[in-house]
Amino acid sequence: MAFSSSIRKGQAAMVCSSCKIDQKLKWKCSECGLLCSRCKETVHPRLKSTYGHFIIDIKDVGKLNKVQAEEIKCQEHVGLNCSIFCTHCGVPICNDCRAKSHETHNLVKLSEGYEMVLKDLQEVENTIVQESNRLSVSVATLHESRFIENASYTRMKKEIESQEISIINAAKKQKQKLLIELDDNWDKVSWSLDNGNAYVQENLKTLLQQKDQVSHLLQSKNTTEVFAASKHILKPTSSFQIESFTYNHVPNFTRGEIENARTMYGSLEKVNERPGLFLPVLKQFQTDHEIKRIIVSSDNTIWTSNLQTIFKTKISHGSLKTVSKLHVKNTGIALTGLKDLLFDGKYNLRRVSNGTEEIKETLLNVHPHTVTAFHVSHANDILIAASGNTEAYSNDGQRLLISMDQNGNRKKVYQRDRNFRPLFTCIISIFTNRENNIGIVDNTSDDNRGKVMVLQENGELRNVYTSHKNDKAFKPYTIESTFPGNFVVLDLVNQNLHILNQEGRFITCCDMKELKVGYVGAFCIRDSLLYIGCKAREKDMIHTVDISGW
Repeated sequence: MAFSSSIRKGQAAMVCSSCKIDQKLKWKCSECGLLCSRCKETVHPRLKSTYGHFIIDIKDVGKLNKVQAEEIKCQEHVGLNCSIFCTHCGVPICNDCRAKSHETHNLVKLSEGYEMVLKDLQEVENTIVQESNRLSVSVATLHESRFIENASYTRMKKEIESQEISIINAAKKQKQKLLIELDDNWDKVSWSLDNGNAYVQENLKTLLQQKDQVSHLLQSKNTTEVFAASKHILKPTSSFQIESFTYNHVPNFTRGEIENARTMYGSLEKVNERPGLFLPVLKQFQTDHEIKRIIVSSDNTIWTSNLQTIFKTKISHGSLKTVSKLHVKNTGIALTGLKDLLFDGKYNLRRVSNGTEEIKETLLNVHPHTVTAFHVSHANDILIAASGNTEAYSNDGQRLLISMDQNGNRKKVYQRDRNFRPLFTCIISIFTNRENNIGIVDNTSDDNRGKVMVLQENGELRNVYTSHKNDKAFKPYTIESTFPGNFVVLDLVNQNLHILNQEGRFITCCDMKELKVGYVGAFCIRDSLLYIGCKAREKDMIHTVDISGW
């Protein structure tokens, strides 16, 4: 019991070896050390590096299992206690059993046999733990594979549908070209035929006039007139011969080969290896300012902030055009359902109504607390993270998450878990998904280390995520949600995007350095597009990336 006592005495100065935060230590890993209950249940089993580790309750550390012979009654001989263990049969026996049927077997003391059984059970338990860990890793891998394959499926489906549009557009373009060419040929044919017809008609008109003159003379009785006129009437001749008349003809239309749809449209090719998470960069735009925050409205207006100025921009003719600027300090920006802009003051949020540049104070107030982050939910509720005037990063219960309506009426306050322990240390980013789960980035130290928490709307804590790796400190910065409801978290320092499911459990991770777009400073998600604010070669850029299927 002295060891357990020493553990309890030392808890005040010890923290969980996994999250480095929780001081309530209840478990001991054979390799990792002391663990809190949350990490033991949600973090430790999911790490590939912990495969084969053995975990016990710290209360059991140092305990010796004892066996008392009088507690084990012989099943064969009533009234006798077992005092011997038969290793051959694997059962405890009494002296009568020994003489009757176990005389030639290998026998040991009951306490030794008990230790042997415990050792065998321990090995079984270790095997079960190892297999459970292995299967947990397999489940995580399958979830990651499903996510990646679903993203590939969605992207391939879009490409197939896009190919149809491309073929239709190309066919329409070729059709228009052929019609123009046909019209041009018809104009030439028509001109040739009209000219030939005009020439023949003129000759025919002349011949008919001569015919009338000749008919008149044939019927005339005036000999003098006949002789006089006959000198001027010549035998008609025509240079026009229809057999030798040539002109351009209307060209024939030869249909293209459409029977081989595979060649024309494309085909599917088998992939032999699991694909990576493909992130195609679609467009890029240069800006004239650093981007620390970015949001995109439904009309594709892009709002950005460098924390000193808020910029309203629109895409025009392939480039970004600044529409307006607000020179106000801020730590975050958001849009309401009416497309009003919200940004934070010290104790409240401030508003710029859609279509104006006038800054107005709001009733969205958390005084005497200060605002550390805020978010507008799908239901148009306002979530504000508020901090008391206490020491930074102290988990003293003075950190709140307050849900309000647009008029500042408080609907719910999140502060403590079901065990009345403080939930938050320093909230720096909030986002809700379509299931109304609340994703929270909570800083826990002044070196930007932190965790991601997911709460249900009723305040139930679904999961705490502290990274899927132990080799790098997890430093989450902002959180967003995809259309299906998965959470995406930017680790600003390590330049990674962590993708979590609706409950905040790890799916996969993207190394943003592989995109080769520069240093990523901010991001937001709109429909199936990821907007990235980054800096590359001293240029500030916005890139759009297709994240269909995320």
